[in-house]
Amino acid sequence: MITEREKALELAIGQIEKKFGKGAIMRLGESAGSTPVEAIPSGSLALDLALGIGGIPKGRVTEIFGPEASGKTTLAQHIIAESQKRGGMAAYIDVEHALDPSEDPPYPPQFQPGVPEPPRCQSRWRQWRC
Repeated sequence: MITEREKALELAIGQIEKKFGKGAIMRLGESAGSTPVEAIPSGSLALDLALGIGGIPKGRVTEIFGPEASGKTTLAQHIIAESQKRGGMAAYIDVEHALDPSEDPPYPPQFQPGVPEPPRCQSRWRQWRC
């Protein structure tokens, strides 16, 4: 017998899927035909295999985190360059203020002028870094 709570949950899931598409919401632990995710290769076969989909998920926000000088910027540049080779675009949010776009990276993505970080957001980015 289906409870009122389960009915309400099914109704909510149905409305979300109707508005945002199948797979926009799911119950953890259920694998009812997951939607395949297109991936952008990272440039590292080992990382792509470890991620399970062959790279970084396309169209999703991905955070690259690690200790200083561990290769985060280089990895991001490889991913951006690969995305651009495939006709895509990428946004690079440098919360560490470590990227110098005037330097030529070893595998250069094409950096274009972007939207400057609004002053009201700078303190929030710094809080997230801490």
